[in-house]
Amino acid sequence: MSHSFLKKINNIILMLVMFVSVAISMEAPTLPVDMIGKDEHLLRHIAMSIFDREQQIQIIKKKMCTHGQEMFDAWRLNKSWGELDNPIKESLQKTIKKNEIQSILRRPRYALLSPDVIAHPEQFRIMIEKGQIVLDQSPDTKLYGIRVSFDFTPQVFGRIFDKDKESGKIEERPSTRLFITFEINDIVKKITTIGKNSWNPAEDGRMTTLCVE
Repeated sequence: MSHSFLKKINNIILMLVMFVSVAISMEAPTLPVDMIGKDEHLLRHIAMSIFDREQQIQIIKKKMCTHGQEMFDAWRLNKSWGELDNPIKESLQKTIKKNEIQSILRRPRYALLSPDVIAHPEQFRIMIEKGQIVLDQSPDTKLYGIRVSFDFTPQVFGRIFDKDKESGKIEERPSTRLFITFEINDIVKKITTIGKNSWNPAEDGRMTTLCVE
């Protein structure tokens, strides 16, 4: 094997090592979860990337926190799943899963979002750019998510109903505050184990809920 050939091989190996080193240096370091939660710019970037990908009206409609008048009427009866009449159970289960119905019935608060909210999707971008944004973790699933909220006073987007479990008395109030949630567990996992820029804006994360509070 000639000396010139070996020299060429060594040069190629050196170039590959340099390329890998540069690539590694360009990759942002990993971040622990608490630092992700403190990085407001990163949270807004993630939320906006997911929203830009899923802002089509048909997708937003599926994320709206309304189950229709029938579910609301069942909730305001102040009854458990076992106490509901069978015809009501059967009708509700045509569109809502049983475990979700049971969960809704136990809630002390019910939010009704106006369908008109999707008439102006540009307001959601305002929310993500200027609203209160936090990283949280579900106590049940342990999945990480982003929650963004914004008060659009005096514009009303729906109504909040608070129910006293003992008496069944319900108090109603208008709501001017919207919130959007995003499930980003896959993104958090990549940032904490691979690097800050390792997640894919075209695929990772998803919008989960649009509602009033």
